[in-house]
Amino acid sequence: MLKEEKKLNHGLIKELREAPIFVCTKREQIGKEYVTTAWDPTTDEPVDANDPSNQMAFEKALELKENAPKYANAGIGLVLKKGDPYISIEIQDAMSDGELSEVARETVDTLDGEFYGEIVGTSLTMIVKGISLGNQHFKNIKVNYFDRDHIVPLKGIATWKPESPWTESKGLERIREFHFKKNCQVDETSSQLPEHYVKTPRGLRLLPNVLASTLLKQKDYLMCNTLIYARKKGEGIFQKVGNNEIKREILDYLSPKYLTNKDVSETESLFSMRIPIDNELTDSKRMKDKMNFKNGVYDIKSNTFGPYAQNYKTAF
Repeated sequence: MLKEEKKLNHGLIKELREAPIFVCTKREQIGKEYVTTAWDPTTDEPVDANDPSNQMAFEKALELKENAPKYANAGIGLVLKKGDPYISIEIQDAMSDGELSEVARETVDTLDGEFYGEIVGTSLTMIVKGISLGNQHFKNIKVNYFDRDHIVPLKGIATWKPESPWTESKGLERIREFHFKKNCQVDETSSQLPEHYVKTPRGLRLLPNVLASTLLKQKDYLMCNTLIYARKKGEGIFQKVGNNEIKREILDYLSPKYLTNKDVSETESLFSMRIPIDNELTDSKRMKDKMNFKNGVYDIKSNTFGPYAQNYKTAF
């Protein structure tokens, strides 16, 4: 039995329950897919989900559908719009024999205390707060991200609730990277190929330079005196990165079926050649009158402490 069942029936959290961001919905089959649309159960007619006059608080939507003649077909959905703080992560096939799948379990553990979550059937729907990156679809692992132009079906029965106060997720970037890497574990039958693979008559072929470009987008990298340093994008102190760590990072993006030593070595070589050179990265003069800490920089002259500036680059 899923241990999270002990947390059931909490109801929708107050912040979501009172926000006028819900519509009544209808689920229809179009071709092979099911589509959720905004719908008025009193008239049995579709409505514009983006029209604020059709949006309401959860309890009002619940009352509307329960008092409607078409109640049996009605649902409730949260309308996601660009600029809102909410992002939905929807995982299909998240449950099997009462247990979470590997992908679902990793997602729940990484975002623990940061999300509102419901399980409906075998699917998991999560609502988090975070930086908007647009809708993303990881088809091979059946995980979808939405932050706009989407209706999130909700029952209002929580399996997980965020801690109070509900703040922006700290684990969102990490779990998004996990989903992206997991989606790269492909073969010729996969629904979706990452851009660093192409299909050929013999199977999949890696494009090492494209993968090198993907790697360079994940972090800030600099080379200093033949050594590679990295930091989280735009912040913090650069830390030395070993060759084995780089190889393991490359492996995360490669197909297990078509993995070769040549693919790893070619990608690593192209990646290293494209890293910008900064041979003064470890020079202590660069941080004169400054003290570096994990969470920011102390300026001795001005007696101020603040976050790392994006152009402040040091490994000292």
